[in-house]
Amino acid sequence: MKQAIETYLTYWSDELHPDIPAEGRETMIQLYREDLLDFSRFTGDIDAAEVRPEHVARYAAALDEAGLQKLHKEIKFSKLRDFCGWLVRAKVLRKNPVPSRLCGSLWQRSWVREAIRLLTGTL
Repeated sequence: MKQAIETYLTYWSDELHPDIPAEGRETMIQLYREDLLDFSRFTGDIDAAEVRPEHVARYAAALDEAGLQKLHKEIKFSKLRDFCGWLVRAKVLRKNPVPSRLCGSLWQRSWVREAIRLLTGTL
């Protein structure tokens, strides 16, 4: 899964708002990388094509057990849902295994849009 994550991050970084300074881009990419690699480690670094809802459910339970705050879980699952959505578009997965309800009230990449606003003074 690690290779798929790195390929996704390359794709994703190209989609970032062009006004974000290089340092801000690197910070955002690193935060995405950390959360996605955390999921990868949790699953035993299975192949990206093998990610199933059961992996996501067990990961959610582990985050709950670890006492992670709701907002932090929503951010992690928003990133994971984006990644798995990309895997679906790339025809690696047939269906996104991350249900939108795990992302809470966050709309797609809302935290990213807020970071862009703060870093660039735009949006």
